[in-house]
Amino acid sequence: MGDTPVEQLMTEPVLTVNPGDRVGDVGEAMLQQGIKSVVVIDDQCRPEGILTSTDFIEIATDGPEATNESVADRMTTDIYTVSTDKQVEAAAELMITEGISHLPVVDDREVVGILSMTDIVAGRPDLPEPN
Repeated sequence: MGDTPVEQLMTEPVLTVNPGDRVGDVGEAMLQQGIKSVVVIDDQCRPEGILTSTDFIEIATDGPEATNESVADRMTTDIYTVSTDKQVEAAAELMITEGISHLPVVDDREVVGILSMTDIVAGRPDLPEPN
């Protein structure tokens, strides 16, 4: 995996949402698509934040009214991104160091995919594929 670029393992297309979208609607879309994260973008398709299944655990504990909040109120804004040509090994190191499991993938600052730990594990031919 040493020379594998991120673009070979990333998931695309990635579900992107707007900061003004309703959290409940985004959660339903994530469930329907069987995904664990969405990238929040601006008008130029540049990443502004990320909303993950972990965020939804907190949202759930805040009660049903929390699903009416906007994505901007709940997204993580201090995010890391990775370019399509970055090596997977370097991206994995960043994810481990920062304690994150999803990295938006950008090309010319626009979101083009997402790299998850699941993608990385699935890309290892010596390991069994995740369920």
